[in-house]
Order: sequence, then structure tokens, then C-alpha cells
Amino acid sequence: MKIDTHNPTALGLTVTGALLLLGTLIANFVVKAPDPRKAVAPTVASISKSKQNAKKTYEQANAQMAGVQARLWDVSDDKIAPEALKRLNAMAKKHGLALSTFRANQKEQSAGALNILPLFVTLDGPFPGVGDFVKDFEENEPLLTLSMFQIASTDQTTHKVTASLGINAYIDPNRQTTPSADVVVKTKTPPVPASAGKPAPARTGTAPAVPAGASGRKKV
Repeated sequence: MKIDTHNPTALGLTVTGALLLLGTLIANFVVKAPDPRKAVAPTVASISKSKQNAKKTYEQANAQMAGVQARLWDVSDDKIAPEALKRLNAMAKKHGLALSTFRANQKEQSAGALNILPLFVTLDGPFPGVGDFVKDFEENEPLLTLSMFQIASTDQTTHKVTASLGINAYIDPNRQTTPSADVVVKTKTPPVPASAGKPAPARTGTAPAVPAGASGRKKV
């Protein structure tokens, strides 16, 4: 194409177009295209962090649930009270106390998502022993919790006191229970005759005599 160099307008347009073309070529070779991986890297990092936080929260929730589950009774009601009495009596003797009263509700009560079996206990003994009992109970008893505590002095000369404790046994309402070992289910069965199951006795003796001339054939 022939360019009219005497026409300033045409010459200017031509130079401008050449410069634009040159700039485009330089940009393609010098300026690199943006990397899409770098562009989305912050979003990917944010998603990854959110997943890690969600996993951590889930693990913490599971750990808390396991801790709660470990403090729940999963046996039938008729086994809870005897076992609780055994635990409390052993701890009372450990601290030089006498367990004088133990009462348990006949039925468990609803407490939101869980059930509870309220217990009532009185302890007699020296005041320091009661304090040691309460501390030991709250730190080391996994299946019972203290809901009420009252103390009254019975003998000021010997520092003997009587402590009244309200205790809760938390129960898993969805537990699968089995009856106690001492519960036997009896069923009635009809008596079996003495002769049942025995073979019929064999016949003994001789066959009756057949008269002479008698036979199974009939004379014609």
C-alpha cells in the first residue's frame, strides 16, 4: 500500500497504527499473562482453612460428647442404686466416715436430653473427713455428681458433723439394658408322662395253639 507522505492526516494515522501494533507486540512478549492458579490461590487457601476449622470443631465436639457419654450410666435402674451405694460406702470408709442414710428414687427423671436418678446420702464423722470426701468425690467419681451439700455440727467437743448430700446419677435414655442376673424368667411346661419317649414293651409268651386239621383253607 502506498502512503501519501504529503498528506499529514494520512501520515499521522499510519504512524499511530504502527505504534499501536508495535505496542501490542511488545506487550505480548514482555508482559506475561496472569497465572490463573495464582489468581485463585487466596480463595483456595480460605476454603482449606475453613475445612481445617470445621474438622477441628467436629473433633472437639466428638471429644466433648465422648466425655459426657463416659459419665452416663448405661445399665438398668435396678443396678444403679446398689452400685452407687457400693461406691459411696467405700469412699466414706476411706475418709473415716460412716454412711448412715442412703435413699434412691424409685424412677429416673427426665432432665432434658438425659435422665437422672436422684440419690440422698448422709455421712457422719469428723469435719476434715467430710471435706476430704467431697474433694475426692468431685475429682475422682466419674458416674455421680454432687447436686446439694449441707453440713451440721453434732458434737462441738469432738468436731463431729453430719453431712447431707444430694447426688445425681445421669442416665443415657437410649441405652440398651438387660435384666439383672438374679432375675430368672420361669415358664410352665406340661408334665411329661413317665412312659413318654420309651419304646413299647415287647410281647412275651407263646402263641395260642391251632386245633388239628384247622387251616386257613376252606374245604369245598
